[in-house]
Amino acid sequence: MAKKQQFDVQTLLKHHYWIVAGLAGMALPVFWYLAYRYRYYWSHTSFQAARFRSTVTAGKLLWLWVSNLLLIVVTLGIAIPWVLARNVRFNLANITLIGSLDLSSVVQEAQQAGAGAESLAGMLNIDFAGFDLPF
Repeated sequence: MAKKQQFDVQTLLKHHYWIVAGLAGMALPVFWYLAYRYRYYWSHTSFQAARFRSTVTAGKLLWLWVSNLLLIVVTLGIAIPWVLARNVRFNLANITLIGSLDLSSVVQEAQQAGAGAESLAGMLNIDFAGFDLPF
């Protein structure tokens, strides 16, 4: 009778280390590309005479993603709002505005809304079990 093999993670990693190395080898260029794309888009964004510059690196981005994943897994998803706040803080910490910007020229003009928009908003304001759902 043939001996039944048991599935063991250590044996799998020992005998198939090339799978783990290949997955890690494919993941690292992804972070390099994401950091490059992030820097490229921000360096080509301008407003009036001001330009943006990004200092995101692949290492910073990898650490953010790994630590966020660990936070979500360890807390069983409770840390998702904190992870979202960390992402915003990371983005703002790695963006710099270079040049002068005249904020007084940034003005929003009020526009008149038609009656159709008000009636549509009232129609979609649905009451469900005592809760007001705004859609």
